[in-house]
Amino acid sequence: MSAGAIPERFPAGFGDVVADAMDSMMEMVLGSRLTFAERLDPDALARAARLLLDLEPVLGCWWDESFGGADWVRCADLDEQVVFSTADSDDPDRDAAAFHGTPFDPKGPRLAVLLLRSRDHDDLCVRFDHVAGDGWSAREVTHLLAETYSRVLDDPDYVPVPRTAPRPTHADVWAALTDEQRALKTQAPPMSASKWAMKAQRGRGSGYAVRTLTLAPERVAAIRAYAHDRGATVNEALVASAVRSAASMFPLRPGVRPGVSISADTRRIARNEGLNRLANIATTQIVLMDYRHGESFDETLRHVIDGVKPYRDSLWSITASQVDTMPAPVAMRAMFAFMTATMRLLHGMSLVCMNVGPFDEKRLAFGEVLPVAAIGTGPATRFAGLPALISSYRDAMTIWMGFREEHIAPEVVERYLAGIDEQLATALEPGMAEARMAGWDA
Repeated sequence: MSAGAIPERFPAGFGDVVADAMDSMMEMVLGSRLTFAERLDPDALARAARLLLDLEPVLGCWWDESFGGADWVRCADLDEQVVFSTADSDDPDRDAAAFHGTPFDPKGPRLAVLLLRSRDHDDLCVRFDHVAGDGWSAREVTHLLAETYSRVLDDPDYVPVPRTAPRPTHADVWAALTDEQRALKTQAPPMSASKWAMKAQRGRGSGYAVRTLTLAPERVAAIRAYAHDRGATVNEALVASAVRSAASMFPLRPGVRPGVSISADTRRIARNEGLNRLANIATTQIVLMDYRHGESFDETLRHVIDGVKPYRDSLWSITASQVDTMPAPVAMRAMFAFMTATMRLLHGMSLVCMNVGPFDEKRLAFGEVLPVAAIGTGPATRFAGLPALISSYRDAMTIWMGFREEHIAPEVVERYLAGIDEQLATALEPGMAEARMAGWDA
């Protein structure tokens, strides 16, 4: 297969370098898991996965820092690379988790696809390197796989036109803004570090595990209505429940404010289709907010609203990342490694809540087959942290958490997710929630 006019080497962006440097804190892997009641065509999937390496050239590259900078370099013998695989499974949850926890080959593509065939359904798992793109990009890879699969079914000889234009940066987003949008620029508070001590129990094994909490559409609608009545969003209600769950497990010392990592994808601000390419444009900020032991859910939600408010109309995620290249990625990696070691030593951390938004059902059709469920998958902590990735499909919402037991015990993650579930019930059904909480505590 010819790659056409795809260059052999092109520069990495600033966001790519930051994602790579943060690998000391988290395993920087993103992706998705789709469940189908009908069977997919493995041959069409294999060809679609291979075609994506040309459609979005960064997927067919490896990360090169040979000269102190950072470049993307096209992999050798792409037609021989194993991008797609299939396997029979009697435990798709276990096998999907193992697939997501598999590291990328340093000299291989940034994409891997697995079709798990169970007795009565298929699971399609997509693994995407965070260094090649952000959460929006991971979701977009899944959309592109579905669309390319559908094209292959219609035309087995289909070959996409490679997207060889430079990938977008924060500077490109800034250039795409209107004068009115630029006028909204505000100075958000600087990034801070929480002193929240979380001495989480470690597990006995070293395997990769996944735990999820899925909220049904009617419950998501109830949370949205509850939040809207209080001037908040669904995301802010979820953050409030996460803070309250974590505070019940890891009490805050007097004078310590909980920190929550939030992300902003600036391409949403620009609303320009020309920016819809795989890239690291989202920027993360640690937001400190007030919390008092014994306060009501409404009070916690108000603290979350107040904490996030400075960032709602701010373009901090653009202005904080105007630099498009980083001359010394090794130095940045050393900085994050030092931060990770310090946080591990002090047992201090912030909650991480990443919401990649809804999957587009219209773009998720594999031929005439739609998944019955779609879940976004995200990074896993390398120390006792609680990173959660949130995604939506058909109005249901799933909180996904991946981890290695050598870093955190499964029961800690399970209790955290159960606590989020109970805290949401506290807000929506106070009487019923108190009864369930009493039974849970017992």
